[in-house]
Amino acid sequence: VKGDSGHAEGKDYLKSHGINTSYADIVFLLDRSGSVGAAGFETELGFVEGFLSNFVVAPNATRVAVISFSDDAKVHTDHLKGDANKCLLAQDLQSITYTDSRATNTGAGLLKALDVFKKARADTKKILVLVTDGLATLGPDPVEAAARLKKEGVQVHVFGVGRYLKSHLKAIASSHKHVHESESFTKLRNMYGNGMKDQWNTNDTPEACNTKCHSKPGDPGCCDANAICGCSLTKGVNDCLCKPGYIGNGLKGECKPCESGFYQDQYGQLACKPCPVGSKTYDIGSSSVDECKCLPGYNRSAGSGVSCTVVTCPPLQAPVNGKVEGEDCGTEYQSECQFQCNEGYMLEDKDSEYRWCQHDGTWSGKTPVCIPLRCDDKPILADGFLQCPDQVTVNTTCTYKCHRGHTLKGPSNTTCVGRDVWSGKPPRCELVGCGDPPRVQHSRQLRAQFKKDYKFGEFYAVECGAGFKRVGTPVYVCDHSGSWKLPGDPQPPQCIDVTPPTIICPKDITLSAEQHRKTAKLSWQGPQIRDNSKAHIIPTQEPAYPTSPATLEIGTHLFVYRAVDPANLTSTCTMQIEILDSQSPQVTYCPSAIQVNTTDLQVSVRWKEPEFIDNSGGNINVTQSHRSGQVFNYGTHQITYRATDPSNNVAYCRFNVHVWGSRCPYYPPPRNGALVCEEFMYGDLCQVLCNDRYYFVSDPADEYICDNTLKWSTEPEGMPVPWPDCSVTSPPHLRKRFEAHYFTGDCRDPQVQDTIRNIFKNNFENFKSKAQLCGKEIDCKLTSIAVYCGATDGINRNGRGRRSVSSSGERYSVAEVDAELHFTRLMNDTTDIEEFSESVDTTFTDLGEVPEYILDDVIAETNVSVEMKLLDSSIKDTFLVCGIGKVLNGQQCVMCPVGTYHDKTQDLCAPCARGKYQDEEGSTLCKPCPANTMTETLKSSSLDDCRAVCTEGTYSFTGMETCIACPRGTYQDEDHQTFCKACP
Repeated sequence: VKGDSGHAEGKDYLKSHGINTSYADIVFLLDRSGSVGAAGFETELGFVEGFLSNFVVAPNATRVAVISFSDDAKVHTDHLKGDANKCLLAQDLQSITYTDSRATNTGAGLLKALDVFKKARADTKKILVLVTDGLATLGPDPVEAAARLKKEGVQVHVFGVGRYLKSHLKAIASSHKHVHESESFTKLRNMYGNGMKDQWNTNDTPEACNTKCHSKPGDPGCCDANAICGCSLTKGVNDCLCKPGYIGNGLKGECKPCESGFYQDQYGQLACKPCPVGSKTYDIGSSSVDECKCLPGYNRSAGSGVSCTVVTCPPLQAPVNGKVEGEDCGTEYQSECQFQCNEGYMLEDKDSEYRWCQHDGTWSGKTPVCIPLRCDDKPILADGFLQCPDQVTVNTTCTYKCHRGHTLKGPSNTTCVGRDVWSGKPPRCELVGCGDPPRVQHSRQLRAQFKKDYKFGEFYAVECGAGFKRVGTPVYVCDHSGSWKLPGDPQPPQCIDVTPPTIICPKDITLSAEQHRKTAKLSWQGPQIRDNSKAHIIPTQEPAYPTSPATLEIGTHLFVYRAVDPANLTSTCTMQIEILDSQSPQVTYCPSAIQVNTTDLQVSVRWKEPEFIDNSGGNINVTQSHRSGQVFNYGTHQITYRATDPSNNVAYCRFNVHVWGSRCPYYPPPRNGALVCEEFMYGDLCQVLCNDRYYFVSDPADEYICDNTLKWSTEPEGMPVPWPDCSVTSPPHLRKRFEAHYFTGDCRDPQVQDTIRNIFKNNFENFKSKAQLCGKEIDCKLTSIAVYCGATDGINRNGRGRRSVSSSGERYSVAEVDAELHFTRLMNDTTDIEEFSESVDTTFTDLGEVPEYILDDVIAETNVSVEMKLLDSSIKDTFLVCGIGKVLNGQQCVMCPVGTYHDKTQDLCAPCARGKYQDEEGSTLCKPCPANTMTETLKSSSLDDCRAVCTEGTYSFTGMETCIACPRGTYQDEDHQTFCKACP
């Protein structure tokens, strides 16, 4: 036990007075008078802690209360009701302070203790420990108060410190033996220390150990997951305790499980205990000695925690005609005994030569028996055996035999010449072999299968070739006699053809009939045939005729080919030949254009009906837009006949009927206008007019005259015929040139010239933003700026004379700015062009003046210093401009009409060439006609004007539709022809 002599004295005192340190109710009565002092009172509290170090303070062990007295008595802590352990008591002792310290009222303290003891347990020893340094100076008689305590069964122990009256203390104590003297409070405190083995209360909450680490609110706490927070019932402090089965300081991560072979059955920081001798634990973290199990070969003695004892086996005896090797082989677990037979004998069982004492107290193996020598270890013959008598002894002869399907190679007999020693070299048994397997027609006879050396028991599986099915027994087996046999109910295997031949017809043929014929000549290959039998198969054709080559008429022709193989399996395929009629009917007669001159408003016109023929010889269906004899009004009427053959090929006969009052060639009125004619003495006099808001693309003649020559003439003479068309008009745009001269610095530097351009451009935008002229109706643009430089006395461009400056003697350069301004009227403004031009000049006449802020802004942006002092400026060279797709006629812009395009090089509306057309106004290009079509004239305005050219064997007066078939005796071998050639 740790501690000094004082500690030992305190323990002896408790033991000598029969004080049960594990089950008692104790009240400490401490002197708090002025003579004790604060230091003495602290020592008294330390005495209480030291005294209680010998007790287990807990609700079911020792319970404690603490009272102090001075002028009055004060209860500091009272746990006689059993609601606290030593840790809570220690906290209470820490909170007791030395206050109100004056007189010594010992009697009041004793009476207060009597009142506290009323809550004491009935079955415990009640002990009062009084600590004082002198006589009572106030209050009730202490002796009488002590007598009342003794009467209630309280054992009163008095500890006097310093100067005191011993007789007075003896009167208060239960016995003179219960009075203890001490020179000072310090010595009193040292009387008691760690007097007993530490015990722990494990019911404290985890929060009680939060002071053991830097635990923050909300943390799981300081203790490890395999630990609890406990209270030392002897020291009164909380600590983290590892659970049974673990060791460590209890803090988080510090509890480690006991290793295998160790256990720990208590809470705390104790070391793991080893298992008793001959036992171990098989898992880590064992918490009881009961988990220590005996090792194999050991038994548990009576009582837990006792070592295991080794297992023993009964003693062994030597066999008859034999002995035990060595004098003593032992009987404990794992002891080994070896047995030997005398000369001329052998162990009946070789495995009984050695026996071991096993963990269950029995010997391994069988009891050894010595028998006379035998030849039991016979030679082993693979795939055979040695035939011997039942008892084989020395000089016995045996015969070698092979298993079924094997043949013996080598000696057939052997003799035992000693124990397990045999004469001669052992023979071998070899498998019987078979030759190549039988061949089956149409089977897959692999080269590797017929080169293989087949042995007894091996088999050959018959596999049929592609398209064949196997019937009968599927395999041949090499039997023991070296022959191929069919197992089971033998039915020889066969490969039966189950796949019809493959027949692939030629691809379908689509062919057009020959020119002007209803037939076509062609040839084709026969079908491709493959069969798994490899037989040569000749197909049949249905119908049998015609065969290739053949001449077939227009229509669809089906040919069915059939192939039959030697197994009478059939396959068919079908080929289709289609002869197309891709030729349109031919026109053998089509009327030419019909021109009728009449003074009547309507006239009946007759013509000969067109005639058609077709290469197919089938019926031709003819429809027509007009009928012969129909009444026509003035104008041009296109007559169309449509001929359709049975294959829906179409041919047309088209011609025009012109009805009007003049005898000259007919021309239609101008597009978007009118033609007005009247008779005069020699013929007709005509004028052309445009509709409102339309204008002639080019100026027409004043009059168009049809005289007795039946040809058109014009007034004035030489004007083009026919007359021009009318188109939409719009006002032209203005393009003006602005010129200004400025005195400036040396403007030869390109950066200076760029800055001058930017200044002029910004100044124009400034004018534009302020001018009422520029806005929604007129778009004002600066399209180009050019800057030229020259000396003040030397610039002379475009005929201008020399210029001079002031006589100050400073030399400047002159910058000339040439700008092009473009003004576009956005609305269809009818204002006179001259008025419009004058308003532009008025608005921009001062464009040359550059405000200082514009000059400063540009200079600041470009960081180039420039002076611009205006010398003069002017607006000149006004031009009228039309947009793309328009040309200028007078003071109007006229859009190029259909049938023409805008030739920007010549700035005129040019007619579309033959083979092209234009059906939109204001275009810059003409559209090409589709392939193999052509227009009859220039200036075509519709896709319908693109007509197919005549093909071989036809002609027309224009070389285009409508085309006439060449008459008999003539031919034409070229396209787009106007005549037929005579046959030789």
